Amino acid sequence: GVLENRYGEDHVLVFGVLVPLAETYANLRQYSEALPLFRRSLAIYQKNNGEAQQTVAFLEHNIALCLKNLEIEDDEAEGYFRQSILLMEQVKPPEPLVVADMLDGYVIFLADRRHDYHRAYEAAQKALTITQALPNVSQDMIRKRKHNVGRVLVLLNRIPEALTYAEEVYRHETGNEETAEDAAGKLNDMAVIYQGAGQLDKALASAKEALAKMEGATGADSGPTAKVLSTLAAIYD
Repeated sequence: GVLENRYGEDHVLVFGVLVPLAETYANLRQYSEALPLFRRSLAIYQKNNGEAQQTVAFLEHNIALCLKNLEIEDDEAEGYFRQSILLMEQVKPPEPLVVADMLDGYVIFLADRRHDYHRAYEAAQKALTITQALPNVSQDMIRKRKHNVGRVLVLLNRIPEALTYAEEVYRHETGNEETAEDAAGKLNDMAVIYQGAGQLDKALASAKEALAKMEGATGADSGPTAKVLSTLAAIYD
C-alpha cells in the first residue's frame, strides 16, 4: 500500500492501519483474512515497541480467537490464549474485567476444541470470581459469567448444579440478548440442560424454539443450526 511504499512495511503507521482492518474482518467472521493481519501487526509492534504487555496481549488473544474459530493449530492457539491472559494479569494498573473477558474465550476453546472440561470449569469459575469481586459491575455481566459456568457443568455432567445456574441466568436474560443467534444459543443450552435433568418436555420446547431462531439468524445449513439439530435429535432419541 501507499504507507508501506513510503515508510516501509514495518513502520508504526502501517500497524495503525492493519489492526482496525484485522478487527473488521474478525467482526465479520472472516477469520482467515483477519489472522495474517493480526500476526503481522504483532510482529510490527514487537519490532518497534518490544513486549509492551497490554497491546501484545490484545494481539495474541485475537490470534488465538482466530485460530479457535478456524479450528486449526490448537497447540498454537492454546499458547496464545495462556500467554495473553498471563500478560494481561500483569498489566498496571490492573484490568480485571479484560482478564475475565479473555478467560471467556479460553473457556470455549478448552471445552469445544480440547474437550478439557475440568480446566474449562476452572477458567469459567475464575472469570466469574473476578467479575463478582469488582465494584459496580453489572448484574448482566455476572449472569454472563454464570452462564459460562453452567455450560461447562453440563459438559461435566453435573446437571443439578448446571440447572441452578442456567435457570437463574435464563430467567433474567430472556429477551435481552444482543442478537437472535445469542438467544438461540442460550435456548439450545437450556435444552441440553433440561434433557440431562430428565425434563424432556422443557428440553423439546427449548430446542424447537432454538432451531427456529437459529435458522432465521444463521441459515438452515449453518454450523450453529447443525448444532441445534443435533440437540433436537438427541432429545428425540
